[in-house]
Amino acid sequence: MRPLLPLLTSLVAAPLTHAQPTLSFATHAPDNIGSYIRAEGSYVDPGPAGAGIVWDLSAAEPNGWQDTMLYLPAAQGMSPSLFPNAQHVLRLMRSMGNSDAYYEADDTGLRYRGTTDGNAWNMVMEDMMDELRFPCSYGTAWTDEAHGTSPPSWVDSLTITAEADGYGTLIAPSGTYTDVLRIHQVRRMTSRQDLGFITNTYRHAYHAYLFYAQAHRYPVMQVWTDTATIDGGAINIVRWSEWNMDNFSRIGEIRGAGERITLSPNPATERVVITGDLMTGSQVSLLDASGRVMMMTRTTQSGPFVLEVGGMERGAYVLRVTDPVAGCWGQRILLQ
Repeated sequence: MRPLLPLLTSLVAAPLTHAQPTLSFATHAPDNIGSYIRAEGSYVDPGPAGAGIVWDLSAAEPNGWQDTMLYLPAAQGMSPSLFPNAQHVLRLMRSMGNSDAYYEADDTGLRYRGTTDGNAWNMVMEDMMDELRFPCSYGTAWTDEAHGTSPPSWVDSLTITAEADGYGTLIAPSGTYTDVLRIHQVRRMTSRQDLGFITNTYRHAYHAYLFYAQAHRYPVMQVWTDTATIDGGAINIVRWSEWNMDNFSRIGEIRGAGERITLSPNPATERVVITGDLMTGSQVSLLDASGRVMMMTRTTQSGPFVLEVGGMERGAYVLRVTDPVAGCWGQRILLQ
């Protein structure tokens, strides 16, 4: 994978109470319509394990690298035929190109099926690896292993050991999250490249600390250490952190948004009517399947707003509204 200070004052004045979060299929499986901006930055100590912890990771410094992460149905991925049983795609969008990670999910967990860039590089898992178990709460632990191939010359073996080792409050560079569950994963990957005349062996050990907030389907922050060797040679260690710059989720995931904003009709042909508690100057955007903003405008008055879409290409989009009252909200919409 490379793929507030004000709060601290309040913590001194009055101790926080922490609920024990539980991750489930209903709350933390991909829903194929969410997207968010992920920033990368400096490594920070992920802090201790335990109950009722306050993790202050706000010292992570951004390095200027930002990625767009987009959830899609597997059928809209770049190479769905390689992963016939997958249901979900998490697309990583970067300036040098995109990649799709394919997953299956049910009420027992989230399982990794493989990754592709849609061109020359594919990693197809012969068996699945559990990245997340459902339900998952403080103390949940699991191990799993999987094998895959990356034609024409790579064979990969992966193991994962994971434990939900703490819960509490996270102070991230992007804000503060309460009722957070932390999962510590150790992922070990061995890749062998057979060139015919020589075989190279690459070994990676990833230590990842994933912080899940109750209201968000994806980790709101991650801290990684990658220890790598090639053919038993010198050890190379790379450390970094990742966090969400925004928290764009589907209707109902932002508190109160599902009651404040609706859109109709869906599917739409010429126009979409957005109704609810909108304010003048709210930003309205249409994003295509790659996460590109294809249309952006602002409301000119409070109340219902009509978005003209007759000139847009037909297909699936995400309509996103950023509003001072309702927060950041989005929903898939089909233009036909």
